[in-house]
Amino acid sequence: MEELTNRIKQIRFLPRNSDNNLRCKGFPPYNPASAIYAPSNVVTIDNVLSSLDLLVAESMIRPAEFMNYVIVYAGKTMSDRDYNRLFARYEVHIYKKRQASPRRIRLVKGGRRGSFLGEVFYLRKGDPPPVSAPDFASPLFR
Repeated sequence: MEELTNRIKQIRFLPRNSDNNLRCKGFPPYNPASAIYAPSNVVTIDNVLSSLDLLVAESMIRPAEFMNYVIVYAGKTMSDRDYNRLFARYEVHIYKKRQASPRRIRLVKGGRRGSFLGEVFYLRKGDPPPVSAPDFASPLFR
């Protein structure tokens, strides 16, 4: 509430886990606990492989109690088929070519955004994983 005019300027609502049944189909479950995690790095289509290589190198020197997550979002115009192929290429690159452990780095399908995007999160093991925040409904979450 704005004190000078006594008018409400903003209402902020954060759903609870029990509200997940109210979400539209095509969106992932909401996890309020992990919604506060801000990505430490944003990956674009132009720098994704070099960013994944850096992530692998960084994860090797981080203490073992940390988990690294990369949420990969498809662009609005990218077909599901192209997105799934691209995601599979990233999995091959990070887990086979770079031999990263899935116990240290996890790739996550995030759904759709206005443009291709990857978000990198470094969290302590045991913390709730980050939740994707797509802009559009996606068959990935149906």
